[in-house]
Amino acid sequence: MQARVFQLNQSLSAALERLRARDAQCDQLEAELKLVQNATLEYKLLLYLLLRQRACAPPCVPADCVFTKGLSGPLPVEA
Repeated sequence: MQARVFQLNQSLSAALERLRARDAQCDQLEAELKLVQNATLEYKLLLYLLLRQRACAPPCVPADCVFTKGLSGPLPVEA
């Protein structure tokens, strides 16, 4: 009877250690998930602000753009 109690105690101790290890692993995964979620939210916010800034900004056309010049003269040739 004592041997059986000792064996059950060992089994219970081993199960408890596995449970604690798994709990620690879950805590670490939850922390990593939270970090990824925060990074994703920050990325989305920055992307939104960048797109909003571009949408609200006046169109920026370079002065030497061949598409804004008329076709009245010859196109510039790069050397």
